[in-house]
Amino acid sequence: MPLSLEDQLDIMELMARYNHAIDSSQPEAWADTFTEDGVFEGSAGKVSGREEMLAFVRNRDQSNPIRHWNNNILIDGDGDDATAKVYLVTFDVTGPPEVRITGMYHDTLKRVDGQWKFTHRKVRADG
Repeated sequence: MPLSLEDQLDIMELMARYNHAIDSSQPEAWADTFTEDGVFEGSAGKVSGREEMLAFVRNRDQSNPIRHWNNNILIDGDGDDATAKVYLVTFDVTGPPEVRITGMYHDTLKRVDGQWKFTHRKVRADG
């Protein structure tokens, strides 16, 4: 059965919680957007599992705050599994906002105990 509109909205809310957590340096909240064995891959490398994710956020450089912005979200799935492609823009907000990175997330997601979580989130930066 294709994903319901409610499932799609829940997944978009998960993406928003991810952004708010990473932008405000909340390691627990950010790690909570992933499954226990989840994987994140980005320009800073690959982290796997909750402990590595917590350390990743705790060790981020906080002297250069950024804001994540998502758009053009495409979600596909069936039952308790989904994939998504999401445009990404990050802004440097230490002064007047400036675009820092553009790219795309490639996500795989799973419903765990009634909540959607990332099992794998990969960032591919443009350029």
